[in-house]
Amino acid sequence: MKQLKYIFLSLLVIGSAATFAQDGAKRKKIKVNRDVMMADELVKSGSYYNAIDIYLQEFNEDAHPYVAYHLADAYFKARDYKNAEPWFKKAFEMDKDNYPQAQYYYALSMKYNAKYQEAIDEFKAFNKSRMRGSEGAYYKRLAKNELKGCDLALVLLEEPVQVNITHLNKNVNNNYTDFSPRYNPENDKLVYASLVSEEIIELGSSKKVELKSRIFESKQQGENWAKGEPIAGPFNETNAHTGNGTYSLDGKRFYFTECMPNDSLKMVCEIYVSTYENGEWSKPKELSDINASGGYTTTHPAIGDYKGKEILYFVSNREGSVGGMDIWYSEVRNKGTEYTSPQNCGRKINTVGDEITPFYSVKEDMMYFSSNGLINVGGLDIYQVTGGMKSWKNPMNVGFPIN
Repeated sequence: MKQLKYIFLSLLVIGSAATFAQDGAKRKKIKVNRDVMMADELVKSGSYYNAIDIYLQEFNEDAHPYVAYHLADAYFKARDYKNAEPWFKKAFEMDKDNYPQAQYYYALSMKYNAKYQEAIDEFKAFNKSRMRGSEGAYYKRLAKNELKGCDLALVLLEEPVQVNITHLNKNVNNNYTDFSPRYNPENDKLVYASLVSEEIIELGSSKKVELKSRIFESKQQGENWAKGEPIAGPFNETNAHTGNGTYSLDGKRFYFTECMPNDSLKMVCEIYVSTYENGEWSKPKELSDINASGGYTTTHPAIGDYKGKEILYFVSNREGSVGGMDIWYSEVRNKGTEYTSPQNCGRKINTVGDEITPFYSVKEDMMYFSSNGLINVGGLDIYQVTGGMKSWKNPMNVGFPIN
């Protein structure tokens, strides 16, 4: 049954056999199991819950620490920290010598589950552990930073920000994933992306439902929101996933992303732009001056103003990044017909971790973004910072209960 379910990965699994065997050199021998290798490949492709199903069944058949650790890792990558926590603990207890980093991730999962004092105790224990070498130094450096995050969390909990957080109704949120919201106060509309099925599936049908990310908009009506509808324009007329829509300062250009899996099943995004001309939106054009080649992704466009210049901020993991995903910028010239060479926003903003989802408030002259590399409460916290381009003040955590 599993073989049929994941048959599309058969070639990847066969090709990974040698890598799997080499990866096993530093740990106890595990039977080279095609299903486990298949689960490993599913994790690489981002299909975490399919991998979890396999790992769980394999662990029940052979309680091996390799399976326990990679099951925990799959839960963690799926942001299911509640389930990741006990499995990292189990993997560490089963084989401390070969999986010392499991203790770090066990502590990190507790932190993400808001168990700050327990996480502090476990991080301190990890820093006293026998994990040595460059890998040990790396994880212990991370642990020290996470300890600061736990201390910050305990402070922020005592000084909560006075805000009301409202969950938008079903006119905006659907049964699948909704993301990348951008509110336009000029027309009271919310632009966002949502995973939807582009075909009608009959009740009881066994046909696989293929979901695509599409750009929607909803108009605010007092305290409520109108039913979200696909945004008017040619932005969704593609086989790719679309999302991350944002307007230029004058509202005459619309930037968004198209994302497709590459040959390695890794999702790669590119930024496109459409111009409002003669009463309609033009066919979207790829921003070839901004997008990176070589399998790097370019995503999360945001428009800002700095010293009278219109600036396009975006996120990329291209060469020259400080860490994983960094925030970059380009100056928009001649009404969007020219863009300067992309530049990194610098180390005040970017860290060895990931910085994503920038939003620039022109009214406040402030950028908001998410980071898991700055001292944080629960992973990808939201920060605010004034400045622009390469000149920034120190970012500030926006506090609890937002984070």
